[in-house]
Amino acid sequence: MNERLSGPIGPDSDAWLGIPGLRRDMPIDEVIETIVLDVLRPLPYVDPKIDPVKYEVAVHRITASVREGAWALVRTSSSPLVTECGEYVFAIYDNEGHAAYVNTGVMPHMTGTESAIKFIRHCYAADREGIHPGDQFIVNEPYLMGIHTPDILIARPVFAGEEIVAWIASLTHTIEMGAKDPGGTADSTDVFQEGIRIPCLKLIGAGEPINHVYRLIERATRNPAQVSLDIASKVAGNNVAAARLDEMIARDGGAFVRGVLAKMINETETKARERIRAIPDGTWHNVCYADHNGLAPALLKTEVRAEKRGEVISFDFTGTSAQCPGPVNAALPGTIGAIFSVLVLTLFSDLLPNRGMVSSCRISVPKGCIYNPHYPAALFAAPPGPLCLLSSVVTKIVSEMAMAAGLSDAVTAPWNGNVNAVYMGGIDQYGQLQGGLTLDTNGGGTGGTPFDDGDDTAAFMLAPGSIMADVEMHEANYPIVYLFRRQRADSCGHGQMRGGAGGEIAVAVHNSSKWRVGFRGIGVEVSTTRGLAGGYPADSARTGFILGVDPFKLSPAEYRGLLRPVDELMRMKGAQPQKALIPPRLLAPGDVYCTAWCGGGGFGDPLRRDPARVAKDVLARLVSVERSRDTYGVVLTANGEVDAHASAALRADMRQARLAQAEPARIQTRQQSPVLRLGKPLYGVLSLGEADGVHVLACGDCGAVICPERADYHDYLPSRARRPGSLGHKTVREDWQAYREYCCPGCGALIDVAFEEAGAVPRASA
Repeated sequence: MNERLSGPIGPDSDAWLGIPGLRRDMPIDEVIETIVLDVLRPLPYVDPKIDPVKYEVAVHRITASVREGAWALVRTSSSPLVTECGEYVFAIYDNEGHAAYVNTGVMPHMTGTESAIKFIRHCYAADREGIHPGDQFIVNEPYLMGIHTPDILIARPVFAGEEIVAWIASLTHTIEMGAKDPGGTADSTDVFQEGIRIPCLKLIGAGEPINHVYRLIERATRNPAQVSLDIASKVAGNNVAAARLDEMIARDGGAFVRGVLAKMINETETKARERIRAIPDGTWHNVCYADHNGLAPALLKTEVRAEKRGEVISFDFTGTSAQCPGPVNAALPGTIGAIFSVLVLTLFSDLLPNRGMVSSCRISVPKGCIYNPHYPAALFAAPPGPLCLLSSVVTKIVSEMAMAAGLSDAVTAPWNGNVNAVYMGGIDQYGQLQGGLTLDTNGGGTGGTPFDDGDDTAAFMLAPGSIMADVEMHEANYPIVYLFRRQRADSCGHGQMRGGAGGEIAVAVHNSSKWRVGFRGIGVEVSTTRGLAGGYPADSARTGFILGVDPFKLSPAEYRGLLRPVDELMRMKGAQPQKALIPPRLLAPGDVYCTAWCGGGGFGDPLRRDPARVAKDVLARLVSVERSRDTYGVVLTANGEVDAHASAALRADMRQARLAQAEPARIQTRQQSPVLRLGKPLYGVLSLGEADGVHVLACGDCGAVICPERADYHDYLPSRARRPGSLGHKTVREDWQAYREYCCPGCGALIDVAFEEAGAVPRASA
């Protein structure tokens, strides 16, 4: 029995399967792009006229069913990335594939999983094979799903009689997908080198496995038993959630369940648009950089402009670098999904997570740029590379919008903008062929907020439900031994509220002579994580090897020498610092690999931070004594206490130095009358005020008038370029990147710290 479809379904239809512009006879690349962009289409408002109490009960039943299915998946999976790290997605969709509730550890997949279900309908809805009760389908095509080949989705329709009422889908990151290198690639030049791709196959037919599909996948991968068990866990999770929906359908009917799902989507979109209307109309802009194209070091720009008009936010990527020759690219659904990840954690954190959040947005991404490459560009480094960076870029923009609207609870400085995952493979300690991945960098630093510091080694914005696995789990699965895993000093963005700290690891290969290790990410030679409202950027990452050291043969005193910070280890004999992405290299037993990742961006001028909090951070080894003095202006005594008088004098000198060294503002303004009234701060220290009967932005510290309310305050502020090394960012290439500090012309308080390409033409005053 095929799915019943409403409306025309012929090859000339303008809305095949209800998707405008989609036709059955289109080339597959056009089909994929049309389906992907459909997530941005607002759905017609549907009022199912359900009793409000019954609706709320039904929503809780549906979300509980999704969570129960997710836990069934986790309990049956064999992958430590799922069982330990939480790298999965579990969601429910309406009968047409629109995401109604997404329970996830990995946020960007909301877009791609919706696209996958619509593609399944496109392939099977009018096909002779059809879509039947008990069927399940498998998809991992990255140009449709948006991330990379290891992310495998299994989707199951839920029927009421002969009609599809909903879809259940689950997705996990499968460690090994048969790419040219074990565990993935860092230097692939097209998607064909990145493992088996499954655009859409029926995996289960009427409840029975289709064995030749399993055989195809198993033969294409290095660890077939684990891959098959990963697939089986998703099938099992889908069955658990579908059984609960069957109970609802039997009790309340298919039409009721369809109405609830439609209302869930409409409710989120309606509330999202109301939230957007509260933001003043205006434009925002952010630029950040990456440092590797997958084949060689290169300075790459991510440039995003956002315009808010009425109840819609538009994101424009014009100015972003062209697509890379290596895997530092992200397909369009992943790009949209990264924006969704930011929205669900900031502006819309209290709403049901579904497509209604992004259908209130417009997104323009030039074809052929990093975030919308031409097929078959390589994509494998999308999550730790461009998508991680994009989430950081968009977080700053959205948080500034929230500040302008007075939505302070939605404000956060960017979280860590790179993850630098370690991937590996070969013959393990048990003599088995396998590929692997460790996600210690899931424990990144979150951004500072108007109220408090970011969380240390806590989360990764694209995967806020994911965590670090225990080191013992990695040691049990792979031929490695951790020497340390700990928080990393000075990795955060400093600020009035500092960003959360990142971390660092040193790991030795053990009991295998055929084990390869590589790094996949960005942000060793640039900072990827801006601060907010005058907070500083976070430090860059570090990666490297120490060859021939063999910690298992060292004396206790010599072994303690390997417990130093990664920055120091990279200066010892045998150390080989590496770039952000490198292919896996063969390591001998006892060789050590290291990585150190960044924290979150800082919020607010560091000179406004409570000196007692600085002293506490120094005691906890999260901030160095050098940074406490040179960045926070806090003088500590020999026993670690604050010297209040010396600190006040130093901070005053530092503010004066900012003004003395600053270049003039682009736009010079005449002196105005003092500000009569100051409201709550909008941009850190900046507040809305009134002078000479005109609404203006003014410094909340000294009351100096900056600019008209709707102007770009950067044009009216003196600024100076700052070398990254002066903040302790030792691996940032100063011929590539500089930091520009914008400060109040009256008191020297920091208003913003921006990234710019080093050597840019000095700014002329207007």
